[in-house]
Amino acid sequence: MSLSGATLRLLLVSSHEGCRDTLEEALASKIPGAFQLFWVSLPDVAEKRARELLPHIIFVDDDLSGASPSAIVRRLRQHVPNAACVVVVKEHNTAEAQRAVLEGARAFLVKPVNADDLMAAIQLILEQPTEQESSSSPSPLFAKGKALVFTAPKGGTGRTTLTVNTAISMHRIIDQTAAVVDADFYAPSVDIALNLHSDRTILDLLPRLSHLDENIVMSVMTPHASGVHALLSPPPQHHPQPIPLPQVQETIMGLKRVYPWNFIDLGINIDETTLAFLDSADAIIVNMLPELAALRNARLLLDLFYSRGYPKEKIFVVLNRWDMEGGIPAEDIEKRLHIKISFRIPDDQPLATYALNRGVPVCMSHPNSALAKSYRDFVRFLLKHCQLPPELKAVVEQEEEKRSLRERILTRFRRNEG
Repeated sequence: MSLSGATLRLLLVSSHEGCRDTLEEALASKIPGAFQLFWVSLPDVAEKRARELLPHIIFVDDDLSGASPSAIVRRLRQHVPNAACVVVVKEHNTAEAQRAVLEGARAFLVKPVNADDLMAAIQLILEQPTEQESSSSPSPLFAKGKALVFTAPKGGTGRTTLTVNTAISMHRIIDQTAAVVDADFYAPSVDIALNLHSDRTILDLLPRLSHLDENIVMSVMTPHASGVHALLSPPPQHHPQPIPLPQVQETIMGLKRVYPWNFIDLGINIDETTLAFLDSADAIIVNMLPELAALRNARLLLDLFYSRGYPKEKIFVVLNRWDMEGGIPAEDIEKRLHIKISFRIPDDQPLATYALNRGVPVCMSHPNSALAKSYRDFVRFLLKHCQLPPELKAVVEQEEEKRSLRERILTRFRRNEG
């Protein structure tokens, strides 16, 4: 089990607050600030809470007002198989510890919990793969997929149009299937932009996160004629409760194991779920228009990103319709935002609106337009500025070589024709 630098999520099932305090004190003395300890006092809600939190390790107290720790371990192993269970028992209750180990517990600790013994158990668990991790072997390319979150300071900036056209262009350039995730639960529009009709949404994925694999991911994705796969949002009237950070992290990790590139269309409402997607992103694309309201809101949005510790290298500002009549000059926008504009998309609002209303992205309906060309150029920009695994880097280099060859041939052809 590897955390890759993430915070260690722990769940304690115990009827006694003192057990939580002892465990928290021991953890704080060894790994301060590197863990989150959650506590449930009622064994009956342990499974539900574990499915919500997707903890790395679950501690089960042997004093649970008559409930059997070994039975609880058995149920937890069924519902959250990726979580390692550890029982905490009284000194003379080793028989219960043995029963829990037979039910699938990875270790047991004797009360009062010693900080050194606790860390030894945690280290052993983290060094050994879970059953699912040891039985699956994702390819090196897919295990290192990227998650790009597209956001905007206000509505109507063309964020969804940029997301889907970038995803399709990426798929065509690197010849690998890309995923488009509709994470705008208040005003979803990826299904409209791609003219997709499916009952499968991200809500079908959440209950299965604890045993997520490629088959489960593919079962909820909706394929598009372009070759990309979409993870749709439920209709606005079925807006789900906020999805906690652990579930968003597991969703993105699952997608990264299947798709080398994941394009996430994020809503403009800042809530717990929105922040969870932003925290899990490899890159954040801020799509804005050259107008005053967008400029003011973009400044506030960037301040939020910096307050959460996002580095500037992770943020890319895309100026959509940069050459629109009456728009604020790009240089003035950069001065106000204190950040360079990473890329500019030309103004062709009639074509963009036409494509959106038809449900056929511009890069498919008008591949030779200036708009479609700018999406392809944006993909090449991303490929240059995102760290790539060696396998994908080779694919990109081959594509660039073919592109350069095509340009040389076309140039010679035009000269001969002239």
